[in-house]
Amino acid sequence: MANVLVVDDRGVDRLFLQTLLGYSGHHVETAGDGDEALRLMADFKPDLVITDIVMPTMDGLEFVNHLRSRAELASVAVMFYTASFLLSEAERLAASGHVQCVLAKPAEPDAILRAVETMLGTPATARPPTSTIDSPDHNAILSVTLHRTQRELESISQRLAVLVDLGREFATITEPDTLIERLCSAARSVVGARFAVAGMFEPGHERFSRLFVVGVPVKTQAQPPLAGGFLAELARAGRIVRKRFDNAPAREFGLDVSSAKVTSVLAVPIVVTGRTIGLLCLLNKLGADEFSDDESRVVETLAAQAAVAHENIRLMLETERRLEFVTALRAIDVAITGSLDIRLTLDVVLDQVVTHLGVDGASILLYNRGSNMLETAAVRGVRAEAALSRAVRYGEGIAGAAAHERRVLGFSNVDETTVDDGNVLGERWSAYYAAPLVSKGRSLGVLEVFNRTPLQATQEWKRFLEALAGQAAIAIDEAELFSDLQRANADLVAAYDSTLEGWIHALDLRDKETLGHTQRVTETTVALAKLAGLSIDELVHVRRGSLLHDIGKLGVPDSILLKPSKLTEGEWKVMKRHPTFAFEWLRPIAYLRPAIDIPYCHHEKWDGTGYPRGLKGESIPLPARLFAVVDIWDALTSDRPYRAAWAPAKVAKHIKELAGNHLEVDAVDLFFKLPKFAQLEDGG
Repeated sequence: MANVLVVDDRGVDRLFLQTLLGYSGHHVETAGDGDEALRLMADFKPDLVITDIVMPTMDGLEFVNHLRSRAELASVAVMFYTASFLLSEAERLAASGHVQCVLAKPAEPDAILRAVETMLGTPATARPPTSTIDSPDHNAILSVTLHRTQRELESISQRLAVLVDLGREFATITEPDTLIERLCSAARSVVGARFAVAGMFEPGHERFSRLFVVGVPVKTQAQPPLAGGFLAELARAGRIVRKRFDNAPAREFGLDVSSAKVTSVLAVPIVVTGRTIGLLCLLNKLGADEFSDDESRVVETLAAQAAVAHENIRLMLETERRLEFVTALRAIDVAITGSLDIRLTLDVVLDQVVTHLGVDGASILLYNRGSNMLETAAVRGVRAEAALSRAVRYGEGIAGAAAHERRVLGFSNVDETTVDDGNVLGERWSAYYAAPLVSKGRSLGVLEVFNRTPLQATQEWKRFLEALAGQAAIAIDEAELFSDLQRANADLVAAYDSTLEGWIHALDLRDKETLGHTQRVTETTVALAKLAGLSIDELVHVRRGSLLHDIGKLGVPDSILLKPSKLTEGEWKVMKRHPTFAFEWLRPIAYLRPAIDIPYCHHEKWDGTGYPRGLKGESIPLPARLFAVVDIWDALTSDRPYRAAWAPAKVAKHIKELAGNHLEVDAVDLFFKLPKFAQLEDGG
């Protein structure tokens, strides 16, 4: 059994051959490329080497040349096992590299074993058999021609199958970097190149956004400028270029390999919908001086497939980003409509800004017209103690200028700008932008974003920054509007209450005997209603109703209202109309309508014998039931023209006697739970 060395950059192929030949009794070692194989052969002496052709660092052809240059390894039998070339090209490479056999991947196990056994019995210096025609035998010529044509058709079919498979694979890739890396690898393998270089152009900049390299250890390089060098020349050509070079420096083509030289290039622009979005370069054709027309067409097809896939990925990612933007704007909308707290809304805005713009920090400065300064209102991702004390004069610096000029200002890379605004809030930021907050033609402030590394501030990114600033401006404007409305409403309520108190004062002045009665019963009724569990809003209406409880008496003549003696039956009928007068006057006033229960119903009785409607039990509104107890207490403990005030104990006893007929029992019990009446609960 023999020692066999398998050299292939694909782990699956190495494992397959190692398993197959191992079961056949051979001792198998493996290597990932030619460089690794040469190091391994310092200790391992193979009888047979099976090698791929296209591999990183050192390809199969270069590996075989090194092998043949060493006297101790020159006689080792070599087989090419590859799926990367047309069979005729592979045989030419085999001949030039002193290789005894070529097998195309994937080969049947039996075919591999037969080839291995044959080679182990063949001298290493043997060449692949060649056919010679000693006489002009037309049948032989025709046979050879047909055989060659058949093999070329098979090669074309295989290449088309590879293109179809790669097209399907491209369609499943969802990351642009992964797609371009796969394009490099596939193109290099299909046509047989030493290196592959591809880059996508950065919109609006004279550079590649990223440079991808296959054939060297580092797959991605820095962003190279397109100012000079062969790569820049090829990028500006805008067409397919096939060219031979006399050992041009590899760095001229974006390769960070100082020792490599470029002898041939195939450059194909990556074009979609008439736009050149990138460039694919294949360097150093293996086994030939230059790339062929057929290979140009194949690579052009691959580039076109990749361009379509790249555009689909771009559109998909753009759709996802826009969906994220819409989601962010919706979150701000919800914050605006769901909260009246401007601080909470601004926090939501800054969360969305930092998350969806991909920045390290953000802040909102609000314009103080009194001081003509932009003052910090909210921050995220920056030093709060420094930010909250920061103020910028309107019109000065980037933030002040953005507010004054009402446009987005800033820089994506501080090293590429002459504006000295990189130091903000105690840090030096690599990227900084300020967007004005404008609503209804008014400048409200500035939205700032900060980043510690340079930003890819595309037009789409800036538009989204403006959209977020617009939403923030709406939130601020609505918060200010709400605050103004709150102040106006408070002023209006105060004015209404002052008007009510003026009415009551006028009523008290008319009936001097009841002076102070209204204020006393109002305070006590509000306290009793609070003890009964009424809400804050309900207590407001209880207070107004208590103040207005006798407003209907303005419709009662002075001769009746101020009569010092007992009223006649006819006079009582007039007096009993004052709740109805109150109802008729107050009901048209929407502001006072919720307070109408007490003025209209405070003379109704629990047993239904009251007036004006004879309501009974719980059909009497609760505020009126509570007020009735307080009104009787205050009336009986106060002097009247027709009688002197009663003692508190006597009044307490009288009220308890009225519980269950004139007054509600629960209302009476609750009344005596008020702190100032608690000592009278037991008749004390």
